[in-house]
Order: sequence, then C-alpha cells, then structure tokens
Amino acid sequence: SGVLSDLELVQEIKRSNSTKYIIQNNKQEDIPIELVLYVILENKEYGKSISFKNLYSDYNSVGNIFVFSKEQLEKKLILISENYKDIVYSNESGIKELQFKSEKPNSFDILRQHYE
Repeated sequence: SGVLSDLELVQEIKRSNSTKYIIQNNKQEDIPIELVLYVILENKEYGKSISFKNLYSDYNSVGNIFVFSKEQLEKKLILISENYKDIVYSNESGIKELQFKSEKPNSFDILRQHYE
C-alpha cells in the first residue's frame, strides 16, 4: 500500500487492530477530457449510445478507472459534448446517455489532440 498511498490513490485508515484502505482519486478535476474520451472509445463493449450507468459502473468503465463520483463523471461528459460537435450527452426524462452522432472518432487521434 505504500506506493499507492504515495500516489494518493489509496488512503490508509489504521484502527487499533486492523488497517482499512479507501480507494480515492483527489485529482479527478485535472484529468483531461481527451483522456476520458480515449478510455470510453477504447472500451470495445460500447456502441454509439452508452448509458451513464454503464460509463459509471461497468467493468473497465471510465467511472471506475478514474474513481469518478457521479457528479464528476457527468461534468466530464458535458465538457466532452461541448467540445466535440458529433458527441452528445443527454439527460432527458431521467435517462442519461452519451451518443455519437456519426462514426466514433479514432481514440488515438483524440489522445494526440491533448498532447499537441
């Protein structure tokens, strides 16, 4: 746990006779939307319409990988939709989903944009 604690990914809570660990990520706000979108695009289970629930809690989902709260993930999805014209995040009648209007972008092109 020393390395994970040093990276601020795990918080150690020591009790008198045991130690507990809490997974945390205190730097979610710093994660660029390009990296979030890259992780979404790399998940081969996702089609052109992805429910918020799947993005938040699926195995290898962006919510689990970055330890996002629901509010943090929703903020990132809104930012993605504001910055990419062919990607829409909707919250209609309590149904939240991310949709790709046309072909999904190439994940490595998205990642490259961040580093240029």
